[in-house]
Amino acid sequence: MFRNPLCSGRRFKPDPLRSRSPWASSRLELHLWSQPYHCYTCQVGSTTKNSAVGYLRVSSSVQVEGTGLDVQRASIEATATRMGLVIVAWCEDAGVSGTVEALDRPGFNCLVEHLASGEAAYVLAHHADRLARTLHVQEAALAVLWQHGATVVLGGEVVHADDPSDPMRTLIRQILGAVAEYSRRDVVVKMHSGRKAVRRREPDRYIGGATIPAGCSVVDGRLVATRQLIDELAAIRAGIGSGLSLSAVGRRLRLQSVQVQRRLATAERLGL
Repeated sequence: MFRNPLCSGRRFKPDPLRSRSPWASSRLELHLWSQPYHCYTCQVGSTTKNSAVGYLRVSSSVQVEGTGLDVQRASIEATATRMGLVIVAWCEDAGVSGTVEALDRPGFNCLVEHLASGEAAYVLAHHADRLARTLHVQEAALAVLWQHGATVVLGGEVVHADDPSDPMRTLIRQILGAVAEYSRRDVVVKMHSGRKAVRRREPDRYIGGATIPAGCSVVDGRLVATRQLIDELAAIRAGIGSGLSLSAVGRRLRLQSVQVQRRLATAERLGL
């Protein structure tokens, strides 16, 4: 478990009575009640009866360096003001995908600590997709928060806990979660298809979304072979021309055979 030395980092121990809950055999319950938690990255303020913790998450380093966290923070602060809540802590997962299990995120564990210690009663997030990007992760995360008695507010709206007498509530929430997951996957597929189409038309164009090929640099949005790659290609072709296998050529250059294949694929792509 990670720990931010600037935070209070108050420990709590598992309650043996809670471990007898109906969830006792599940991964979430076993993890939740067998592990002490530490605050990860938060700023603790005064506590009130309407105390809340703000949860921030961005999945990429670009968002971390950009305005993603600032936009979320402003949205959460506006929601807290409208609802008359006081934000006593901020917990964040910077550069963590929303498809990662909630309890595998340091920032989410920060939420759990503040709820379990009684420092906060509300959890605020900019949007439901900040909590999770897939339906099963969403449901598991909400279950943990509700288990701690939290009132969860996503996108300015309270997400009520399941009620056995109102199955429609659960159905609607899960349908919305499934639709959000489908929309995300559909966008990803379309982006990948668009990138592939661009690469077919302009093989040397770099449009992001993938690692820059080894031995290349990007100049004005175009892939350019470095002198090292050109020299390696010359040695690879000379070795193949003399009858050596890719593995043998790779050993000469201190490369694995798969790396040799990638150098040749890059050469074909760039017309070298």
